[in-house]
Amino acid sequence: MKHIGQQSLHAMSRFGCMDHNIIEKCQNDYSAGLDLSKSVSGLSKTDVATIVAQTFEADKLIKATDPSVLFDPSLYSMNDWSLAVLAEIMFQYSDEIKTRKEKNEKALATFQSRAWAALEQILNSPTASPLLWYEGIYLEVAQKYKFEHDKRAIEVLKNGLAYTLNYQREDNSLNFLRDVAETYVSLGEIDKGLIIYTGLLCNNPKDIWTYNIIALSFDNEKLQDLAIKTAERGLKLLEVTGDPEHLHDQFLSTLDDVQQHRKTQQVSKGSSAQDTKIDPLILTAFRNAITMDFDSGKNQSITKLCCELIPGLNQCSIKRPPQMPELPSREDVMKNIFNPAKPPQKSSDRKKKKIGRNDPCWCGSGKKYKYCHLQKD
Repeated sequence: MKHIGQQSLHAMSRFGCMDHNIIEKCQNDYSAGLDLSKSVSGLSKTDVATIVAQTFEADKLIKATDPSVLFDPSLYSMNDWSLAVLAEIMFQYSDEIKTRKEKNEKALATFQSRAWAALEQILNSPTASPLLWYEGIYLEVAQKYKFEHDKRAIEVLKNGLAYTLNYQREDNSLNFLRDVAETYVSLGEIDKGLIIYTGLLCNNPKDIWTYNIIALSFDNEKLQDLAIKTAERGLKLLEVTGDPEHLHDQFLSTLDDVQQHRKTQQVSKGSSAQDTKIDPLILTAFRNAITMDFDSGKNQSITKLCCELIPGLNQCSIKRPPQMPELPSREDVMKNIFNPAKPPQKSSDRKKKKIGRNDPCWCGSGKKYKYCHLQKD
């Protein structure tokens, strides 16, 4: 027996976080009239009911034989899981267009616009779905804005940080905090990025991921000196802690890239700090942070650190837990179970597509690919 969430699950390779066996049990328990509060350990009756209702609604999109149906419903009226399924379908259509010899640029733009609008609406909706991995959506939307040099990327990451602090493990929040700093730097707000980096290192001088991200963030001409000093400091830390994350070659690569860039551009030594507009006090604090003794540090809680480094974080919009939804009739559920729609085929282009260094890692850790499985892969 196939559960009614299976079709939509096939379309959700990037944003879904719920095991398909759990979805199947929720569906079967509802169709059997069982007590949903006892269906799955760790999930409330409301959570289970939400899974039933949202996967049922999303499967209607999968079953649509006319693509125009995907443009009819208002995004504001759709639940988060349906929006995510809709976005994935639109991305699949976009990928198929890209593989054609003669591309329909207008159709491509239409599908991509619909997909991104759906993801943005997910982040703007007031309640959370137990089906979704929201961290991945925050990161993907923020990456799009960042690529467009749109400062909305900062706000998206801040909201993602606030969400993660409230719903996920604290450790995951550090990834968002580092991403906020990196995005500030990439958008030209270097002082704000340096303040966060300084705070991270002062809190934990052995935070090897922060050293690595800083070195990668400063891979431009104006910040070459900082990139070199940070990469060298990272290498020294590896001598103390070992290299379980296999970052040694990345630090060496950063140093090599900077040196090659300097030779090519004939940039004189020491000019980077002078050419870059950085508050002297902030720059001094950062340089002091990367020379701290590795055994020192504040070691305060991640929540306190985040609130200290991101002013107004407690004012960010945070999604509420789901409310009890209106459930479909059991007759409709049973029809959908025994007459499942065929999942849309993913394009071979999407399967073979190389993961970008800044994309969320395929393993679902919440880290960017370059900070997670890149080296091992």
